[in-house]
Amino acid sequence: MHFNGFDLNLLVALDALLTERNVTRAAARLHITQPAMSNALQRLRQRLDDPILERSGRELKLTPVAEALVRPLQDLLSRTEQLIGLTDGFDPSTATRTFRIAMSDYCAAVFMPLLVQKLSVSAPHIRCEAEALNDQSFERLTARNLDFCVTAQDLFLMGASADGSKVRRADLFRDSYVTATSPEHPAVKHGMDEATYLAYPHVSYRSGSGVRSLEDQAKSTLGLDTKIGAVTSVLVAMPLLVAGTDYIATFPARITQVIGGARGFVLHECPVEIPELVETLLWNTMSDMDRGHVWMRNAIVETAQILQNSKSSEAA
Repeated sequence: MHFNGFDLNLLVALDALLTERNVTRAAARLHITQPAMSNALQRLRQRLDDPILERSGRELKLTPVAEALVRPLQDLLSRTEQLIGLTDGFDPSTATRTFRIAMSDYCAAVFMPLLVQKLSVSAPHIRCEAEALNDQSFERLTARNLDFCVTAQDLFLMGASADGSKVRRADLFRDSYVTATSPEHPAVKHGMDEATYLAYPHVSYRSGSGVRSLEDQAKSTLGLDTKIGAVTSVLVAMPLLVAGTDYIATFPARITQVIGGARGFVLHECPVEIPELVETLLWNTMSDMDRGHVWMRNAIVETAQILQNSKSSEAA
C-alpha cells in the first residue's frame, strides 16, 4: 500500500529499527532476512532524507529525526492495529503471531511451562517469547514494545513518574514463602525461629536492574539485618545453594515443585512475616481492541487458574 508515493509497509520496518536500533535484531523481530531489512533501511533513508541510525563507537544510535518519530509511529501503528482488530476475526488454531512477555525467572519456571503446553494444543502456530523483567519493562509496555508483564512488584518497578493510566492489570496466582536449610543445619533439630533465622548467613536473590525481591523488601520493612553468605540471580537455584552449608534460603514455595526430587535441603515455615506473593498480569490499555491480544490474555489467566488450583508445596 502506498500513500503519496510512500510504501506504508516500510512503517513496520521503521518501527522495528527504531525499537531494536540494530538491523539484525530488527530483521529477527519481523522474521525477515537481514538483507531485506538492510534494503528497507536504505529506502527509508532515501525517503526521509535522514540516516535514521548512526554509529557511536560499537553501538548504533538514533538520529534526532529518528528519535522524534518513535512515539508518533508507535501511536499510529497501535491505532492501526486497533482498527484492524475491530473487523478481523482471530482463530487461535490457525493464527501465526508472536507475543512478548516480561517475567521473572521464578514465573518462567513455575508458570511458563503450563502456558506453553496450553498454546501447543490450542494455538500451535503462536509463539510466546519470555524476557527478563527489569526496570525498563513498564516503559516498554506503555510503548507497546511488550505485550504483557507478569510481576509481583508492578508499583515498585513502575516508579512515581510512570503513567499507570495506560496499564490494566489482573491478578494471576499466589504463593507463600518458605525457608530451606541443609539437613545438618541446627534449625532442623531445634526449630526455625526468628533468632535462628537472624543468626546464620542467608542466600540472597538479585534479579534484573531495579528489581528487589519481596524477601528483601520485607526484611527492610521489618528492620531485619541478615548476613549474606551467597548471592544468585537464579531464584530457582536458591534452595540448592544451602546444601552442605549453614546458610538459610527464603523463596516462594512453588519452586520446590520445579526442583522435584533433586533435594539437598529441608523446608521450614518462614519465621518472619513476608507478604504473600501475588503475580499480576499487566497490559497496555490500547490492546483491549485487539482480538488476538484479548485471546492471549484470557489464555494466560486460565492457565494461571490451573496453577492456582494445584497444591503448593508445604513446608516440612
